[in-house]
Amino acid sequence: MGRPAGPRHTELLVAAGFAVVVGGCLTATAVFPPGEIVGRIAVLAAVLCVFAARTADPLAALATAVMGWLVATGFLVNREGELRFTGWPDLLRLAVLVAAVAIGTLWGRIRIARQYAAVTIIEIAPDDPLLADAAALAEPAGSARAVNH
Repeated sequence: MGRPAGPRHTELLVAAGFAVVVGGCLTATAVFPPGEIVGRIAVLAAVLCVFAARTADPLAALATAVMGWLVATGFLVNREGELRFTGWPDLLRLAVLVAAVAIGTLWGRIRIARQYAAVTIIEIAPDDPLLADAAALAEPAGSARAVNH
């Protein structure tokens, strides 16, 4: 996704976020046994962070974090689909998921800004000898062009 989502795309990203939450919870359940709540929440937080980085939409990311918290509380923590709130531990889990999507959204916005800056440099000075260096900075770290420069 090249730019942050517009208002019409946010609804689709929230729906996709729900699918990501379900997938993240299934992954957490497959990786950690029922008593490992911290590990399960860590897996879900990592999945949500990557989703937020790819979408770079703060509203969709926040909605996804809240959905993730509700599903995690019902199925990863209580394991029976019951939403029983226990106070501070639940709020801490919510804070972890919100922090994960905030970091992911920031990561995605920085990625988009770097790509936009590279395009702006090309438009301003297409024949500048420093253009190759600027393009190398805009390339993702693992790409072949970034490795060669």
